Amino acid sequence: MEMPEPAEWAYARFGKNWERIVPALVDAGAAAHEGAMDAKEASQLASNDAYGATYWLALFEEVFNRLMSLPNAAAVRPDRARYWLVSLGGVLVFPSRFGARSVGVSNLYLSPSKLRAGLLADPGHAAGPAQPAFDLGPEFGFGGITTPLFAVTQADKTVLVAYDCGPRAGLRHVYVGEVRSYDDADGRVTWAGTPEELPITAVLGLNHLAGLMSQRETLFDDAPVRPIGLQLVDGDRDVARGDDAE
Repeated sequence: MEMPEPAEWAYARFGKNWERIVPALVDAGAAAHEGAMDAKEASQLASNDAYGATYWLALFEEVFNRLMSLPNAAAVRPDRARYWLVSLGGVLVFPSRFGARSVGVSNLYLSPSKLRAGLLADPGHAAGPAQPAFDLGPEFGFGGITTPLFAVTQADKTVLVAYDCGPRAGLRHVYVGEVRSYDDADGRVTWAGTPEELPITAVLGLNHLAGLMSQRETLFDDAPVRPIGLQLVDGDRDVARGDDAE
């Protein structure tokens, strides 16, 4: 399978590994979705809580398992985190699903997290050669603990892999890019340049595209239009009703 030419920044970071990274990241997102759907069905919950919780952790595991076979891959576990990450030649790969507030990749939100803020911070925009210490916060129950992230991971750059995925529509988009800033208060992501969209259909095949069409999420304007009854009022007396008038 021939992959499209990577963007200049992607080639600078990953070189020839890019051709193996692309299918690995796409496959990981698809596998995490399948596992999350199994969890949702097993839970028998009407909500998507089981899907979201399972996808969050399964995505880290699926990405880790696939990238660790690549050259120059190193296992990284941020202090007190529940998951492992992979550093490829000093570039930390951080996967995450689109947050609920996201409106496309240009208005991307992730779940607010001080841990995530430390992982996504750009050393090139920080004062000094090492990453500043960060507070893990209440997300994992270890508030008040600080640790210099990049002193532990030995990575000098982080790339975000953003997955647009849901229980109804499945895996729709995967984007890879460098982050200029991340607001740990509301989760807003500002990309440093244009993120690279990975070719999902080229990796997963046309059956995946057909599945997207059949599982398309219902939009607000897909619902049937209800008839609206109009009523003219003359004082307290009904003159005519739009749905009952002769």
